[in-house]
Amino acid sequence: MKTVAQHDREKILSIMDRIAFFDQFSTFEKNDLVEFHTHFFVFDAGEYLIREKETETFFFILLAGSVNVTVGTPEKSIDRLEPGEIFGEMSFLAGTPRTTNVAAEEMVIAIRVDRDMMDRLPVALREKIKDRIIHKLVLRLDRMNRRFVENHGE
Repeated sequence: MKTVAQHDREKILSIMDRIAFFDQFSTFEKNDLVEFHTHFFVFDAGEYLIREKETETFFFILLAGSVNVTVGTPEKSIDRLEPGEIFGEMSFLAGTPRTTNVAAEEMVIAIRVDRDMMDRLPVALREKIKDRIIHKLVLRLDRMNRRFVENHGE
């Protein structure tokens, strides 16, 4: 894992412009986020972003690349996430241990959002991030409900 350099600002903004997660964010708000360049990370293929049972309190917004979500030993793949998805938000919100592993399938760029970053963001931007988290959680719950019905009938 390595941080994204400050001089990669324009590249990061260009990536953010293509991701639905940031559709409701103004250029000014995206610039505010990029000011936290030390929270932008690059992970190599196979590198873990999150490990099951750890107790960190941050979450990620995936900007580039894809990650594999696994659980258990041996690891069983349960999902694959692509740019615009979030992960680790349950530990961030509830302070509970991680329930999955998340590893880069290829080179990944992600924003690591922690409480300090959220506290330092302007209120309107913080609220937009919270709204996007809620939106993503609702979509995920709906997807899980549909899978359950498909596997178990109504």
